[in-house]
Amino acid sequence: MTGYDTSLQRAMAGAGELRAGTWESVEALALLAIESRDKTFLQSAQDAARSLKG
Repeated sequence: MTGYDTSLQRAMAGAGELRAGTWESVEALALLAIESRDKTFLQSAQDAARSLKG
């Protein structure tokens, strides 16, 4: 396991502790999507942002 993997795992755990439906959680998911290149995080961030705009 590399330091990157450990950092990514910590970031994912931290994002999971954020209150859903906040701009902070949207930002965390977007950053995770960028760093991990995982489209699942991007879709989650987009969905969360849409719900906050409403």
